[in-house]
Amino acid sequence: MTRMKFSKRIKNNLSNPKELESFYREDKDQFIKAFSSVFSENPENLLLQAWSERLNFKNVQKTEKVNQKLVYLTVFLGILAGLAARTLFVYVDDGNVNPGNFSFVIFPLLMIYFFVHSNIKKKTIWYSLVAVAAIAGYFNTLPIENSHSSFLATIHLPFLLWGFLAIAYLGKELSSYRKRIEFIKYNGEMLLLAFFILFLGVIMTFLTIALFSAIKIDVFEFYAENIVIAGIAASPIVATYLATSFKKNIVKSVIPYLAKIFSPLVLITLIIYLFFLIEQGVSPFFERDTLIVFNAMLIAVLVLVIFVIAERAEDIHRSFNDYVTIALISVVIIINIVALSAIGFRLSSYGVTPNRIAVLGINLLVFFHLIKIGFDYFRFIANRTKLATAEKTIVGYLPIYVAWTAIVVFLFPVIFSFE
Repeated sequence: MTRMKFSKRIKNNLSNPKELESFYREDKDQFIKAFSSVFSENPENLLLQAWSERLNFKNVQKTEKVNQKLVYLTVFLGILAGLAARTLFVYVDDGNVNPGNFSFVIFPLLMIYFFVHSNIKKKTIWYSLVAVAAIAGYFNTLPIENSHSSFLATIHLPFLLWGFLAIAYLGKELSSYRKRIEFIKYNGEMLLLAFFILFLGVIMTFLTIALFSAIKIDVFEFYAENIVIAGIAASPIVATYLATSFKKNIVKSVIPYLAKIFSPLVLITLIIYLFFLIEQGVSPFFERDTLIVFNAMLIAVLVLVIFVIAERAEDIHRSFNDYVTIALISVVIIINIVALSAIGFRLSSYGVTPNRIAVLGINLLVFFHLIKIGFDYFRFIANRTKLATAEKTIVGYLPIYVAWTAIVVFLFPVIFSFE
């Protein structure tokens, strides 16, 4: 139900406390959004005044209590992440530990943040932590060098741990598609905030090095190996606190506009790229680097499309950007067909390798996912279905992606004998 319809229902029941309570229980978020506009038009209504006190008092109390707790938790986890990353760096730099272990510094601590922040069963917490510990143990039995399957396990590991982070975030609402959409939005907000934090860190680094250089003291190596590494490790945790603690902030407002700006730009870039690809006679069937670019492009555009749809409001009129999104999906599906054909050609011509099978698997997943998203989104802009249908398609595939990364991490090294 749109905010306008909710506002109308509230206006029609200004003297009916039972109905207002019913509306609130039906959809709390929409009620709160609609209530503010209705109350501003009827500030003398005693029932609305009581509701205003109730809503504001509840929000203030909750904010004060949660923020105080999470600030200490964020500081503790941030320091822990920095120390763990700095310690691990020594062993990675010596070549004794797989660099992929840095994932075990970030994701488990983010999981702990949400375990504390969310209402989740203790059994789920322990199962998740034990599972991550088991993955860490298995991962560190894999060869560090000269193994394609181990390399694939390393680059897929963050996505597998991301699945456990989703469990921590979702808590008891594991099957709720709306909560999964919230999780996707959180990822976008967290990454953007982490980027800003790291950007400020880069400025601070240059200033610090310049200041000490002016008095003939070289702090570059010490600063890079200690402060920079610790800062990078702590940034996702600080960004998570900022993304989850402030319901209204600049980032939440900026992300939808960034998605709208980048969608047409990416579409134009892809069309121009395909034109020159054909004009130059470059073939992904024979050019390995071109095929790699194709696959990177597929993943990037899939992520962009997911954020565009996740940030779209149901009750906004169809716009130019909706058609851009459909066109973008269509172009990427064409690119995906070419990529799949090229992978099939290379498999039949040059044989089976773990790299080719891994690329084939993710391409097939993205291909079918994009087709379903495009079909559902087209029906939405044609007023044949609700936006929720496309959103359910988006989040419905997330467990499948996690399952595929688990196969690559666990089974590929065994199937291909650590090749």
